[in-house]
Amino acid sequence: MFIMVALLSGYLSTVKGYVKDKKTQKPLEYAVVVIYDTTGKQVKGTYTDENGLFIIKGIKPGSYYLSADYIGYKNAKTKRFKIEGREFFVGIIYLKPEYIKMKEVVVKGRPQKVRREIDRIVVEPSGDIVNSGGTAKDVLKDVPGVKVDINGEVEIKNSKNFTVLINGKPTMMDASEALQEIPASEIKRIEVITNPSAEYDPESNAIVNIILKSQSAQFGRSINIRLGTFDNYGASLLWGVKKGKWSLYLNPLYFTYGQHLLYNMDVVTSGETLNVRDSKATNLDNPASFRIGIVYNLDKNTTFGMEGKIGHYTFQTESRMYTTRSNGNGFFTPLDEKWMSSVYGISFDFNKRLSEDNALNAMLYTGILKSSKDLDNPQFINDSITGGIRTTGNGNRKRIRFDLQYKGKIKGIEYKIGYRYETKDANSTTSLEFYNDTTYQNNLHYRKDVHAGFLKLKGSFSKFGYSVGLRSEYVNRKVDTVHFKKFDLFPSVYISYQLSDFTNISISYSRRIERPDAYSLNPVKVWILPNELHTGNPKLKPQYNHSFEFDLETPLMDNLSFNLMLSYIYKQNYLNTIQEVDSEGNIINREVNLSYRKDIGGNITLGWTPFRFINLNMSPGLWSYKFTKSDRTTIKDIRYEIPVNLQVILPVGAIQIAGIYTGPYQEANTKHDFSFNTQIGLMTRIYDFTIVLGFIDAFQTLKVRSTSTFSGGFREIEFRPDYPTLFLNLRYSKRKIKKVKSTEENYKEDVRGL
Repeated sequence: MFIMVALLSGYLSTVKGYVKDKKTQKPLEYAVVVIYDTTGKQVKGTYTDENGLFIIKGIKPGSYYLSADYIGYKNAKTKRFKIEGREFFVGIIYLKPEYIKMKEVVVKGRPQKVRREIDRIVVEPSGDIVNSGGTAKDVLKDVPGVKVDINGEVEIKNSKNFTVLINGKPTMMDASEALQEIPASEIKRIEVITNPSAEYDPESNAIVNIILKSQSAQFGRSINIRLGTFDNYGASLLWGVKKGKWSLYLNPLYFTYGQHLLYNMDVVTSGETLNVRDSKATNLDNPASFRIGIVYNLDKNTTFGMEGKIGHYTFQTESRMYTTRSNGNGFFTPLDEKWMSSVYGISFDFNKRLSEDNALNAMLYTGILKSSKDLDNPQFINDSITGGIRTTGNGNRKRIRFDLQYKGKIKGIEYKIGYRYETKDANSTTSLEFYNDTTYQNNLHYRKDVHAGFLKLKGSFSKFGYSVGLRSEYVNRKVDTVHFKKFDLFPSVYISYQLSDFTNISISYSRRIERPDAYSLNPVKVWILPNELHTGNPKLKPQYNHSFEFDLETPLMDNLSFNLMLSYIYKQNYLNTIQEVDSEGNIINREVNLSYRKDIGGNITLGWTPFRFINLNMSPGLWSYKFTKSDRTTIKDIRYEIPVNLQVILPVGAIQIAGIYTGPYQEANTKHDFSFNTQIGLMTRIYDFTIVLGFIDAFQTLKVRSTSTFSGGFREIEFRPDYPTLFLNLRYSKRKIKKVKSTEENYKEDVRGL
């Protein structure tokens, strides 16, 4: 059995509180909060979020005081207080307005958008100006280990196999659609778990858990409006109320996100050359949904909850390709593609706190997704259709999931035990018509039943922290005539060591699995383009991933933080798609198992705060791949990218400049040229309104070019934005401060001298 373990802060404490304007009682975002020991030495610091909340972790028990500072306000200090428990709440620190004083305050720590916790990366959109008018996918762009390309494809540690959870619950949508559906303005935080433990589904190499603001919106209201150039607009509302033991929230939204691209393409097969020049494509994502949640507190230890969602998602693209052949003839090819999905989901939660260390949680989720697609790709010579293809289809998915978990504590060791039953059932019908030729139809049925149980132990001794887990799964899958039954074990281990007050190292291991999807297993030939088709392989084996991670976090100096993350993944029975050319010059995409693949890579994250009003964050990443083909030849690929993020806090708001440079690299048989994407955002506040003006690809620097070579030819594609996107994001947020203060009064009696 493989061993591993988790990262804990041990006996270190967490300090929380709020910073607000003394006159208006409104929270101050980006205020600097620093904690000092009794000798006046700075210990740690951070910035407040949009609610004025600050969180400082990793503080030893002892006596301290706090300093709060914000441009345009008078500095405020608390009197000394003593920290004894694991969490300490200092209440509200009020600041009084005054003339600007440029006194330097040094902060140990990184900007508030991204921070590392025990086993995950936590992303808070409140610290991200340039993506505040975008979606969850935009928020993830410069997170270490996460890559989002020009087509919106997301990779985490170089894998597209990850699961998206919303408030800890599953979603019916594909991961990419789910990320594009949720506006950044509705997100409280995103948790990215890059090496999941045995507690999580092993069929995902990473977990993205999106926590919405509706989870804490028991009262108050928030309205978000986005207006942008070139088909970018929409609005959302979050409204919540609490009456006695009942809480209710409503969250309707409707958005359109547009993207306009120019592209060129060259295809060479069997001695013939096809050239596409100065063609245009328009992509539109259109999410719309209505979410409602009800929570009933039977008593202070027992809670019932229900959340329902109705959603509709549309993606459509229109492109016009003007193609010339090497023999001098040419043709015109329009591509009109439209994907639609309707989602209906409902979940029920039960939470019972039996004692301080013991709790029982249960969740039942059921959902239905109905989808359709229409891809029309005819070829015209003059005004006559001479060929091309049209694909239409529809599908239905059903999902039921039940989770039962119990957590407790015995002699200082925390444990969690859980059971899950899940069933997925899907049907799809696809029709493919060759213009002036043949029509094909393909029907596919897929079903999966899972019974899973896990046990996880967590504890600490001296400066060590650990977490050990084991998951067992019995899976019954059927894809048409292909039937699999499999019992498997998935261990996980996390170990951490506290080198000093501010330096922590950790190592982790987990065993994961990637099962071939229905599309990859289906042996029927499916045409993708008039000269390109796909064929599955019913003999594919599942791919097992052995994932190792090393993490080091430490300050290099008072105003410079450093984090190093290294990753090694050994992929057994590596699933891959290879391209071949048949005797008629058609490109064949065929699914195969290669013996193995090795992924080695990592990220260095540097956070520099030379002054209290400037944050500079860089996360250069380098990844290398090595795997063998069936003929024993070895392929090596190397990729690197450098995200840079600069924030400057001004008396009237803040400005952010972000850029991502991706160096040239080769992935399998495809070469990619370098690209550099830039964004600029300006933010200010007027009473309860937050106004953001943003530029996406501000300098039109993004250009993506790739060349694919295969037996019998090659293909080269080049994309770039037609023009920059300008958007205005307006957010109105109103909270009932008095009710918030009544909650905080419970903590104030623990505070001395405030």
